[in-house]
Amino acid sequence: MFKVLHSVLRCTETRSKALDFFQATLSLNSRRANLHVDRHVVSSDGFMLNLSVVMQKLCDKIKPSMVDPHYLYRPNSRLELTSSETRICCSSKWFTDTQSQLETRGVLSGQVKFPTECFLMTVHCVHLTWTTAIRHLRELRRELYQIRRNLRLGNVPSQVSQQLKGRESVLQKMVTNMEGLILEDTETLGLTMTFLCQLARWLCLQLAGPDEESPSLPLPESVPVEFAVVPEFFLEVIADFLIFAAQ
Repeated sequence: MFKVLHSVLRCTETRSKALDFFQATLSLNSRRANLHVDRHVVSSDGFMLNLSVVMQKLCDKIKPSMVDPHYLYRPNSRLELTSSETRICCSSKWFTDTQSQLETRGVLSGQVKFPTECFLMTVHCVHLTWTTAIRHLRELRRELYQIRRNLRLGNVPSQVSQQLKGRESVLQKMVTNMEGLILEDTETLGLTMTFLCQLARWLCLQLAGPDEESPSLPLPESVPVEFAVVPEFFLEVIADFLIFAAQ
């Protein structure tokens, strides 16, 4: 799949259509980030994991300095972030005012380069993939624990006990499959860790401000507009993955 999409993206005539595919896929699966989601109307964890691997490989040669942070202010970006999206340090009004100022200065004009769109959409994809997969695995483990606890205590009728044993068997298979999907594939874990390290470097660049090549102390007194607009899930996906990997 990577070789096919890589070939399509290398051709200027088909690159936009490939990016449209990524955009549409992420848009249709945006509900995966919700706390409660009907898993019948979104893509499976396996599909999203494969897609995230492909997109991370496409970002292999993209350096953090190549990614334009002002893309997050563009009204028609492929990320399709809503006005209610929680960002690190800005309200809806502040965002609108800053966006207008950047448009007046011409910062948001001009053609968007591929590294910017590819990298930032990959962040979104990794978020929709790992945040949901980790939450799903935790929910399965929690339900399995509760069932086994009830069976061990013996405080359920015999008929219900048989139903719980059937559910226990199904849950155990699901947990085993999920663990095999996201835990035993060390190559995918390493790839995701590498990408998230690149994301962390990019975030540090935005925190340092546009005139700094690398972050240094003391940090700017006011939050740079490049960092303030970053969606909170850019940080959350790093934290969720590291906590999960450490456990």
